Amino acid sequence: MNNFKILKISYPGIIALKPNTWFNFKLNDIEFAISIQNISKGLKVFDPHNEILSNSNGPYKIKNSNIEITKPNYILTPEGVNQNIEFRSIVEIDLDKAKSFFDEPYTELILLVRDNGEKTTNEEVSSYLNILFVYYSSNHNSSSLLKPDKKYWTDSSVVYECRLQHKSAYEEIINGYMDWDLEFKPVSLFIGFSKYGILPPKNEFINSDSEFNSIPEKYFDVFELFSSGVMHLNHYKNSKIAILETFVALEVLVVRVTDEQKSRRGISKRKISEFKQVIDLAHRMDIELKIFFTFSKEEQQLIGQMVRARKIRNNIMHNNQMVDENEISKIVSQIREFLFMLISKHENS
Repeated sequence: MNNFKILKISYPGIIALKPNTWFNFKLNDIEFAISIQNISKGLKVFDPHNEILSNSNGPYKIKNSNIEITKPNYILTPEGVNQNIEFRSIVEIDLDKAKSFFDEPYTELILLVRDNGEKTTNEEVSSYLNILFVYYSSNHNSSSLLKPDKKYWTDSSVVYECRLQHKSAYEEIINGYMDWDLEFKPVSLFIGFSKYGILPPKNEFINSDSEFNSIPEKYFDVFELFSSGVMHLNHYKNSKIAILETFVALEVLVVRVTDEQKSRRGISKRKISEFKQVIDLAHRMDIELKIFFTFSKEEQQLIGQMVRARKIRNNIMHNNQMVDENEISKIVSQIREFLFMLISKHENS
């Protein structure tokens, strides 16, 4: 007899694989098969004047339990082709109490794995789903699946398991048709937290508008790029994208400032444009900035950190190098400091 483990999970999104067909995946020492059971709909409700209440002597409850859809409202049917089910979004048109309702798709998966007797873990399930994600998204041009990772997957999901012995070998099962009456039990959880409910400590709160650094209109695009990187750092927990986007903001600013400084010194726009692509960022940061501005010891150290950021960016771009999340968080903060420092020096020179 052969030992198998069968896992059942709802994956957020539509996976366009033929239902009730085994698809086998193998990467290094990991081998498993997936069968699509069906596509289901889940309802998400955004109710801006509701909340979850708790009573120490009783269960959790919803403050406003009546979530009926009222009129007037606006109904949107998202785009889709060859779908057996429709997905709708409904938004109530009410200035004070408007709610939003969303149909969201889930694909019910069955995973077949050889059973080694060990406990099923989130890490194990994530490894299977990540392989599926990479294979599927690399082969399906219109894939819009979320990577099954705590950094991106905000849906909470339960993984169910069935362990069984069967006379058939693994290869026989995936090449045949499975029509078994299986008993599943929950074994693992993916917990998606509300990131909007995670607040900074009170000592990091901004207390008045005087604490905001002024952003001149001509540099707003720079801080748009930087803010996008901060979003990837804190919301999506993607340190690689965070350092890439925040460093692009730095690069745009350094090029703009050094070109403007040359123009102020009488260099023609034609010459500046002619050499724009020839002069690399390293030359601008390591030489030109020091020619145009005087920096204190602390500011020189900050520029040194920007050189470190440039090295990390290049290693990601050219070698797909792993990054230290704590270091990236610190560097992103230093890039912010550098941006405001350089703008101040340039505007006051």
